[in-house]
Amino acid sequence: MKKPSVKRMRKEIINVGLGRWAGLLLAATLLVTVLMQLFAFEKFPGLLQVAGFTEVTAVVLAVALVYMEVLALPWLIGLRVRPSVLRLSFCCLIMALQLLTVLVVFADMRGISILFSVLSRQSSMIDFVWLALLWALFGIVIKTSKK
Repeated sequence: MKKPSVKRMRKEIINVGLGRWAGLLLAATLLVTVLMQLFAFEKFPGLLQVAGFTEVTAVVLAVALVYMEVLALPWLIGLRVRPSVLRLSFCCLIMALQLLTVLVVFADMRGISILFSVLSRQSSMIDFVWLALLWALFGIVIKTSKK
């Protein structure tokens, strides 16, 4: 296999399209979301219990959400791995966004915030703006994706 030249690599970096930037931005926002959830992970299942889930379900959902968000990163950053890993990563991205949306809606019905529980426990529009940003970036990535 040929080693790519420096000129070709520079050209590829310059020609990065909107979809690639949207994917990287979505990866960064998911990473920020995961970090916020992990900083408050002791409280996260408790917040889900307040949102109406049982103790066991809350723990399972919290762990599943964090794992799915992390497993979505290879597809978003364009990691060169086997196609089966990329398909799994893409499925995890879809499931993570859907689960996050459901959890935010359930929490908002109870008047609490699960996305920004590090900052405030009160429900706010910031959760829905953050979700809208995630879904908009996902739409751009899907629309412009060649994967």
